[in-house]
Amino acid sequence: MNKWQHKIVSFTLTELLVVMAISTIVVSLAFSVIGLLQRNVRQIQTNYKTKTEIQLLQQQLALDLQNFPEARVSYTQGQLTFGSPIDSTVYQFEKEYILRKQDTFDLTFKEKLYYFSGDVVSTGTIDAIKLRFSEKDSSKTIFLYKRNDALIKTNYGY
Repeated sequence: MNKWQHKIVSFTLTELLVVMAISTIVVSLAFSVIGLLQRNVRQIQTNYKTKTEIQLLQQQLALDLQNFPEARVSYTQGQLTFGSPIDSTVYQFEKEYILRKQDTFDLTFKEKLYYFSGDVVSTGTIDAIKLRFSEKDSSKTIFLYKRNDALIKTNYGY
């Protein structure tokens, strides 16, 4: 038997090229799908973070409205102050964030309105607040209010 007569079983060059082309297509589709999934997961994380920030702000504002007997707004300084004879808390409203003591709420709002006895006010005592957040922050609206007691109404002459 001649050593040149022994045939080796193998694939042809054409078959290998077809397999490589199909493998390339499958791998590129897999990377495309992974990229889409990553973008969706990032968007979900951003939405979750924003909604959590809004909920935390809403909870803190509700607590401060109920726990402090007085709430005053200063339009020129962009501050909302909750006060009592013992303690006070100040909210500083900036364009891209809201600051409360050491807390920073990374939220952009479209509209903020302050109310006293059902009327919109820009400065002075308030008993309700409405914040509407921008489209980026899921178009959420917060409206919080508190009941006025007779002491606040008589002290300020209302």
